[in-house]
Amino acid sequence: MAKNQVVTLATGVNMFRNISQELKCEDDYRPEQEMTVKCGDIYLQKGVENSQIRRVTNIILHPDYNPRSLTNDLAVLVVDQPFEYTDTVGRVCLPEPDDDLVDEARRCFATGHSLGGQRGQTTNLLNKIAINLIQREECQTRLRQDFFEGIGIGNWNIDPSFICAYGEGGRDTCEGDGGGPLVCYTEDETDFLKIDLRSGVDVGVQLVQVGVTAWGIQCGMTGLPSVYSSLGGQNRCWLDQVISCYDQSTPALNRAQLEFVCSDWLNGDSAATATCGCEKKLTNDFDLRTA
Repeated sequence: MAKNQVVTLATGVNMFRNISQELKCEDDYRPEQEMTVKCGDIYLQKGVENSQIRRVTNIILHPDYNPRSLTNDLAVLVVDQPFEYTDTVGRVCLPEPDDDLVDEARRCFATGHSLGGQRGQTTNLLNKIAINLIQREECQTRLRQDFFEGIGIGNWNIDPSFICAYGEGGRDTCEGDGGGPLVCYTEDETDFLKIDLRSGVDVGVQLVQVGVTAWGIQCGMTGLPSVYSSLGGQNRCWLDQVISCYDQSTPALNRAQLEFVCSDWLNGDSAATATCGCEKKLTNDFDLRTA
């Protein structure tokens, strides 16, 4: 997402935050003990020479994350040193806030360390499986009728912070994939001018991360769609707010576009607590005598 930031599930990292005292700013929380992020490696346990390991300094949960309903289940991990972009480490593109993420014609895939549908089993080698997007309304109907009604929650509705997708041939995301990326090819690879993952030069880029693997029902064995935390809409506005504050070298949304598309988010209470720790530090560090 940025040289010093990665996005993942809030549910996966919430327990590692130091909550010895309640803080006003979401971005002021630190890890309770040493926590690291590794990039550039496809092995879960066995390391390779070109992998990069960084220490996590901040665990920033989405300010509207709900650990009971799992809505807005996103977190940004800020690391102590920027990752170096190489042949095996790069920055993924993010969707625009007003993008229609659920285009069923898109070709997508998810990566992780599950065995593609076998519950409770993980693999050392990173796996990739093909994923198909599905409209939110259809996803809601299928999950409600085939699962939630059976457990007495007949009025279940899918939250706008979710998108849905499904695998093929009984394979789907499963345990060991949570927090990993759902990535899609652009509709027309020749028409999209994005920031190159490593060089920073405007070129046609093929991939955009639209979601983060969140939860599902029996790992594709039922044929029901799985649920992903969306990186579009208001969540994209929150991500841009975090990126802008913690890595000012990464191109964020154009400010005019941000204020137009994300005005509801920027004027809401959640935005006020999302990065106020970083903003306070930037204000304190700014000295007119050296500016």
